[in-house]
Amino acid sequence: MMASSSPGDPASPFGGNPLACAAATETLRTMKRMRMPQRVEKTGRYFMARLTELAERHPQITDVRGMGLLIGAELQSADLAKKVQIEVMKRGILINVTAERVLRFVPPLIIGRTHIDRLIDALDVALREVAG
Repeated sequence: MMASSSPGDPASPFGGNPLACAAATETLRTMKRMRMPQRVEKTGRYFMARLTELAERHPQITDVRGMGLLIGAELQSADLAKKVQIEVMKRGILINVTAERVLRFVPPLIIGRTHIDRLIDALDVALREVAG
């Protein structure tokens, strides 16, 4: 492509320049050094297990699914999902609702168990409050 480009042609200032390439290279090195794929897999299993435990206590959760740290908890209705989202936000935690009734969790890759536990506790309280 570069052989056919000439000065003034449209291009991306962020695509392939030396600084962007150096940042990407260092990011990959850091992820490898931190064993990020293994960490994400392990943390994701913990997160899914905690959500599954929560679903056993709250029949309003109809499904828990995901891979790694991209996780969804489907609720019985869109109205319930919106109310739970608002209650959890009151506790300082941001979550997203997709497909009208799926709580979507996409945490940072460095999330720890204490953060997951805090979220589960907030969801537990929120589900009890909106269901009761």
